[in-house]
Amino acid sequence: MNLVTPTPKPRGQKKKNSLKQNDLQPDTIKKNKQISKVRSRVEQPFGLMQSKFKALSQVFYEDNDQLDGLVKLAAGVIAFEKE
Repeated sequence: MNLVTPTPKPRGQKKKNSLKQNDLQPDTIKKNKQISKVRSRVEQPFGLMQSKFKALSQVFYEDNDQLDGLVKLAAGVIAFEKE
């Protein structure tokens, strides 16, 4: 039996046209850091909710109204715990 398979591409090589961090303008680096800080502040509560409520870390099969109610309940629990 002969198996014909494609040759895999080598992993870990950068694309030829990718920019290094030093090639970016200082304004762009500053803007990227600001965006990263805001994203972390916004995503952190959702990560807490996912860790406490297993239903939020899986595919949700119920209605969208049920999902909204669960997210509000989880947000309330997280807010109550922080106080």
